[in-house]
Amino acid sequence: MAGLLITGTVLAIVHHFFYQRLNRNIARSGEYAWDTEDQAWSTRFGTAIALLSKTCLAGAVAMAYQQHIWSNFRDADYTMERIGGMFVAVDNPFSFLHWEMLANAKIATLLALIV
Repeated sequence: MAGLLITGTVLAIVHHFFYQRLNRNIARSGEYAWDTEDQAWSTRFGTAIALLSKTCLAGAVAMAYQQHIWSNFRDADYTMERIGGMFVAVDNPFSFLHWEMLANAKIATLLALIV
């Protein structure tokens, strides 16, 4: 989890400085297909870095969610339906309709909403 968080943060910083480097430069077309100074390739690199950063950060939050709901299971009693609902809350938005999750697992609910 920490590795994904650090990787996502570093990629977000790299993305920022990549676009800072491109700021106020004249956009040009490449002379050949694989010209990495081409505007299209700069956009592709920036988009790839942003996608990797978001994926790493979302993975870190999803792992934190899993760890948090396991700690909730030690502290409170839950029905089997609610345990299953908490595990699929990241994928199934209808699991937020159950009052037990909203009332007893507030931080887990917030993490699931983020993901």
